Amino acid sequence: MGTDVLATLRGEWALTIEKDGGYCPCCDRWGKIYRRNLNSSMARALMWLVEFPDRGDGWTHVPSNAPAWMLRTQQLPTLHLWGLVQGADTETKLASSGLWKPTTKGRSFALNTAAVKKYVYVYNNTVMAMDGDDIWIVDALGSKYNYHEIMANYDGSANGFEDEE
Repeated sequence: MGTDVLATLRGEWALTIEKDGGYCPCCDRWGKIYRRNLNSSMARALMWLVEFPDRGDGWTHVPSNAPAWMLRTQQLPTLHLWGLVQGADTETKLASSGLWKPTTKGRSFALNTAAVKKYVYVYNNTVMAMDGDDIWIVDALGSKYNYHEIMANYDGSANGFEDEE
């Protein structure tokens, strides 16, 4: 197969996944570029991770420490798409050990000193593009949660982030 044919097929596949998605004619795998937005559950999970005392090496074992609301939403891992968190197994793509830590960018975002793009476009767990307005964590929290109240009530335990919905 010539490089021209391969380039044509790749171009057609790119058009397919950018629109409604479809099945790859070679492997029958579904493909689509999904737009994800940074939501309030993600923002709260990041704030919890930044404020929760880690185990001394920067890593927090989320399954044994996080409040139930956070475990139910399972939004923390999605924050890696914005570069806001790092999982201990992110590089190997193995099943997660449950160890997570905020990145420098994530810490800045959680402390409301940096903004990120509102949307990421993801294909095969890879960010293809970022788009939208720059948002701050207070924007991501929306009107349901008050950033200053959450941070003022946080005392080093789970108190600022108890099981509430």
